[in-house]
Amino acid sequence: MTLYTLNPHLRFVRRTDDEVLISRGSRSVYAELLRDDAGGGILADLLERLRTCAGEDELASWARESAPGVSLDVPAVLSHLAQRGIVVPAGSDPAHTHLRTVFPASSAPDDALRDSVVTVMGDGTLADTLAGQLATSGATEAGATLRRVPAPAPDDVPEELFTGATLVVVALDRPDSTLLHALNDTALRGKTPWLPVYFDGGEGVIGPTHVPGESACHLEFELLTDSSVGFTGHMLELRHARDAHGPAATPPPHQVQIVSGLAVEAVVAHLVGSDRITSGRAVRFDFERMEIDYQDVMRLPRCPACGPQRAPYRNPFL
Repeated sequence: MTLYTLNPHLRFVRRTDDEVLISRGSRSVYAELLRDDAGGGILADLLERLRTCAGEDELASWARESAPGVSLDVPAVLSHLAQRGIVVPAGSDPAHTHLRTVFPASSAPDDALRDSVVTVMGDGTLADTLAGQLATSGATEAGATLRRVPAPAPDDVPEELFTGATLVVVALDRPDSTLLHALNDTALRGKTPWLPVYFDGGEGVIGPTHVPGESACHLEFELLTDSSVGFTGHMLELRHARDAHGPAATPPPHQVQIVSGLAVEAVVAHLVGSDRITSGRAVRFDFERMEIDYQDVMRLPRCPACGPQRAPYRNPFL
């Protein structure tokens, strides 16, 4: 027999015997008022009872003793509360429960994640950390498969790295424009969504999530970035000079954890079909200024990289 308990990621506030306010936090997007319109006077007590584990038989016995005049269909009530994520099976994986709480049952996160394949590509600390956090995010518990592959040489990107992947995450400790453009070309040919995540000095860049045929590609993102900085020549020198980076260094662990965590949120949001975080935009975490910027990415009418995959450009006056 399955035992249930209250979802530990939610907060429950008793208003009356028949009304309970449920929310994740004081400023959370998710909040609802659970109400018993029949006025049985047992709803709040029932949720209070579920603070500790209980099964159908225990709850039925409790209901008979606590409210003998109330007819309570315990299996139906538990099924309803479980479907809405208000109660969860006892012993559930906390990360998986959190996932289902952030993405409600209406979006069926388990159905979306089941059989999805996420490839994490990279050789450094960021890729290792991201793969580890993704493995404990609840996504694999919901049925997603995680693959870990090294970063290829820019002039030799195998098509197999993208084959069969639902999403490819490219995690680099330092930006590599040549490699990112080579990966962009490969993703466009295979129509595989991918997400670049990398450190650029004191800045962590997450996204945007590139979906071939639907969103801007990496070339459009880079051109937009170039047009938004004041020292373009200086930036291009750093990007393309072979000796610009000097000896390789590992980013500070606390910064890696922050950037990796944001990337995991973006990955899970993409897999469940939620338009959040990096859908059509990049998130830039500037550790030097302690700022977070959101860079929306526009598509070019005739992008040299992904333009040929679109419908022919039509003159608006014809």
